Amino acid sequence: MDPGPDPGPDMTVVLLGNCGVGKSASGNTVLGRAAFESKTSFKAGESEIREEAGRVFGKVIRVIDTPGILGREEPVGRCCRHVLESPGSHLFLLVIKTDRFTAEQERGVEAVLAAVGGRGFSRCYLLFTGGDALKNTSLHDFIYQDRQSPLPGVVARFSGRVHLFNNEDAGREQVRELLLKAGLLHCPPAECVGSEVRRILLIGPAGGGKSSAGNTVLGRRHFEVDRDFHGGGRGHMCGEAEGGQVFVVDSAGLSGEGLTREQLLRDVESAARLADPGPHVVAVVVKIGQLSAADSRALALLTELLEGVASRHAAVLFTHGDALGDRRLQDAIRSSRRVSDLVSRCRGRHCVLDNTRSGERAQVECFLRLVDDIIRENDGRHWSWEALRSGDSEDTSCSNNVVEHALVARTPPSLLSVCWRLLSLSALFVRRYFHWI
Repeated sequence: MDPGPDPGPDMTVVLLGNCGVGKSASGNTVLGRAAFESKTSFKAGESEIREEAGRVFGKVIRVIDTPGILGREEPVGRCCRHVLESPGSHLFLLVIKTDRFTAEQERGVEAVLAAVGGRGFSRCYLLFTGGDALKNTSLHDFIYQDRQSPLPGVVARFSGRVHLFNNEDAGREQVRELLLKAGLLHCPPAECVGSEVRRILLIGPAGGGKSSAGNTVLGRRHFEVDRDFHGGGRGHMCGEAEGGQVFVVDSAGLSGEGLTREQLLRDVESAARLADPGPHVVAVVVKIGQLSAADSRALALLTELLEGVASRHAAVLFTHGDALGDRRLQDAIRSSRRVSDLVSRCRGRHCVLDNTRSGERAQVECFLRLVDDIIRENDGRHWSWEALRSGDSEDTSCSNNVVEHALVARTPPSLLSVCWRLLSLSALFVRRYFHWI
């Protein structure tokens, strides 16, 4: 019997970059075997495009090892275009060695970006090699050790799509983390499967405290903190918390600089898939304090993204609660139009954590009660990525009423009604007055 055509790989990984940066060794790490001959360096043009395949975490992965990009831009570009047109998922890895970032390496970066093009850039990650050479230095510290170097700017362009390999160790967990980060694996841990599990997605601007918040909710340190170089996506973890299981996804921090709605959609989609089949609650993490222009833009795009049915599953989780001092949280919310709009879009649902007091479980209980309320309001349904993509909308008047109630809970309803009517009449008067003029 004819077995039929080969269905092809589940995903294709393409290794790109200069000579001698560790592309072949990284391909071997991904496949878990010595598939490619790894040399310290090559002269440009000596090595051809090679490919190998293997089963990795239950997926058939094809790995393409390309020669040094400089001088080989045309064939490498053709290879990338062919991959983009082929079926299955694909991932481009721009490989950089944890060494001095030279002008030649910068030229290599630009050549790779030209090869993958605008269409492939969203599926392109920076892969640093030489993790063993960093020893006690974090990747964040390595990137920013020389502020005059062009490397921090290169990293910023990738909006958190950054990963580190130790090819000497060749451990499998670093490969799993990369594929999870890229949204190519969607399998929660076996101990965290079941209808009773509360799945929470943490999203928000870089440096807002998502990782610390995840650790506070879980009651232990799992997510790496203070390594948020323009959003270095984390992964997920399951644990017991206040009466049940909770599954927390710590997403890449959003950099508002140059962030577009379409890019935000891709980033959120990639993170949401880690909570397969979908998160019950999308918690937008906001640090209490002065917003930067980049953070303000990221929050504006998130507010726009969470319109319609998406707002049913949304809440705002404030961090750095200790920064409030003697102020009330409601006053802090009112002080920023951007934050106030976001809370309104989330139907007034918000909570605050002080991650410096992670041992105080009362604040976690408060947050998880909010999570349980959202799950109950949605009859246990999880957040629908398809609804977000399609832009389904609904009457949001109830969400505005909810937030008004949340923020002015101590104001008598009759007074609120009178104030609203007076504001409406004033606006009408102004419009008519200027029209007459």
